[in-house]
Amino acid sequence: MLSKERLVKYLSGRNYEPSTAEEIASALSVSPQEFRELEKVLKELEDDGLVFKSRRGRYLWCERNHIVVGRLQVHPQGFAFLIPEKEGSPDIFVPPDQKGDAIHGDRVLVRYHREKGKRLVGGVVKVLQRSTKRIVGTVRAADSVLYVVPLEKRYAFVVALSGESGRVVSSGDVVVCEIAHYPTPFEPAFGAIVRRIGKEGERGVDVKALMEHFGVEEDFPEAAWDEAEHLLGMENAVEAEGRVDFRNWATLTIDPEEAKDFDDAISVEATNDGWHVAVHIADVAHYVREGSALDEEAKERGFSVYLVDRVAPMLPPQLSSNLCSLKEGEDRYAIAVDAHLDGEGGVKGYRIVRSVINVDRRLTYDEAQRALDGILPLEAPLQHVLEEASKLARRLYERRLEDGMLEFDLPEVEVDLDTSGCPVAIRVLERRWSYKVIEHLMIMANSLVADHLFGLGVPALYRIHERPNAEKLEQLRALLIVLGLRLRALRPKHKDILELLKLVEGRPQKRLVHTLLLRSLPRARYAPEALSHFGLALKRYLHFTSPIRRYADLLVHRIVGLLLDGGLAQEIERFRNETASVAAHLSAREDVVDEAERESVRLKLLQYMERHVGDVFSGVISGVVSTGFFVELENSAEGFVHVSSLDDDYYIYDERQMALVGRRRGRIYRLGDPLRVLVAKVDRGMGRLDLEISR
Repeated sequence: MLSKERLVKYLSGRNYEPSTAEEIASALSVSPQEFRELEKVLKELEDDGLVFKSRRGRYLWCERNHIVVGRLQVHPQGFAFLIPEKEGSPDIFVPPDQKGDAIHGDRVLVRYHREKGKRLVGGVVKVLQRSTKRIVGTVRAADSVLYVVPLEKRYAFVVALSGESGRVVSSGDVVVCEIAHYPTPFEPAFGAIVRRIGKEGERGVDVKALMEHFGVEEDFPEAAWDEAEHLLGMENAVEAEGRVDFRNWATLTIDPEEAKDFDDAISVEATNDGWHVAVHIADVAHYVREGSALDEEAKERGFSVYLVDRVAPMLPPQLSSNLCSLKEGEDRYAIAVDAHLDGEGGVKGYRIVRSVINVDRRLTYDEAQRALDGILPLEAPLQHVLEEASKLARRLYERRLEDGMLEFDLPEVEVDLDTSGCPVAIRVLERRWSYKVIEHLMIMANSLVADHLFGLGVPALYRIHERPNAEKLEQLRALLIVLGLRLRALRPKHKDILELLKLVEGRPQKRLVHTLLLRSLPRARYAPEALSHFGLALKRYLHFTSPIRRYADLLVHRIVGLLLDGGLAQEIERFRNETASVAAHLSAREDVVDEAERESVRLKLLQYMERHVGDVFSGVISGVVSTGFFVELENSAEGFVHVSSLDDDYYIYDERQMALVGRRRGRIYRLGDPLRVLVAKVDRGMGRLDLEISR
């Protein structure tokens, strides 16, 4: 009888010898009745990237024939790298003429070889899965031929439009285009218009195009919207029955000024030997029932997306900004982490309960900071809550630093827009202490819930952050040496990284070093296993405190709710399976959401810099290549100084020093150098900011 295991054993044992399906059937004595099953299993192995089917119909085992499966990352200049799916495998360079008809993001098979003493180089032999069938871009015209230039510059091609599509759009239109024929080294891409978004330069069209590209939805399906309307219409007075009533506690929310959804609130009282604190989290699960249209849509979205000029919420506004939101002066359902802590911030006891609260005061971070600084204090009970919360957060913060928590100081940029959507100011936000007060109380609540669920042995969706791998650390060490810094330990611990961060405090290279360190670490992700969180120096951690804007938190709330009701035992296996599948989905979705948010800011940064062509800015060299160097400006915009603009000498690239060195005068431009640059040109279409040295 044919089995997948038997077929794998046979194919993996063949020493570079390709076989047809008929030859395999003969070798394994597969009957004619089983031949269809054989072809089906071969297709599964092919989709898994374990075997490759040649054009002549011969199957060969990928690993034995230097064929690897992975995702293609294409550079705007046309070359690419394969990022293998097998963890720990090195990236493979793919030249521009070896991509076949694969485009950025495709899941592909690449056959590779090793250049003499150098990197792995390969070519695409098959596309297993397309990253997209549609692209977003701008229509351009050349010699009466219309084509679409993709918004995503890593789609290093243009799409020629069919005659019919060309009649419904004109140059300058921003459109969604469906690819009918993917580009090859010998043929261009062809496609047809699916939808017109608007005209280039019209208000909001740039962000709408970005949303279309990243699959960010602002509107909700009719079924989800109707459910939200029904819940809003059915809502009666909040009942305290079956819940702990915290409405007599002085309670605060502290959020950004522009916030419309309030996930969390705090109540803190001093005790003889520490603090009594309640962290109240919106009880979203009370309204969003598992399997409902609202739930399915929230799961698909995964997160609320905070773009430069709008928010695409995970839940409709009837819930996110109303029923679920912990609004000032309104009775609201919550889940509370009610804890007693000693004077050192250690947990003496806690409970997790369903509750009812009424927020006494909604504060912005600025208002909270002014109150803490004594500039504009609150009325007595609320001022006391805020001050005690600050004292507790300070102790928790100090404890976490002692335990090795990594604290990266990277700029958070806010773009001020006028009524037409044009950027008028760029502000690099200071992470004030009022922000950290809330941050560290939320970390406390998240870690307590993680320990609670782990201790009971029930399934949960954890937030994990792994240690950096050896390859990333070697790359980091090489860059730090250029900056005159060292990461001493072979496998650095928290204290080694903290020493490095302390060393660059106050230096012009501080932001660059923080960025390099952060890039050397793996991204935090969701997982069903309770692994540690390296950045926070915690054994266990999860997301519990933002169920309005993160689906992971909502799922954890459901597990906690079933525990409180005594009904989790019957659902354990189902939740164990769900946490595994949801973890993979949310981790992938988070990558997309983060990139969309960054790109929306970058879009407006470039538009802002258009007004400053000819102006001079301070910056630090953030990267050096043979053709020039990148400079990160104080407002976080990054531009490029091309070597051709350095007309005072002939500059040679020194890879070891990560520097451009003048051959005659010996002037050096190296990684980490502070300098003044002039804005020479901004090309929003190409996403480029060209800089020159200020003389």
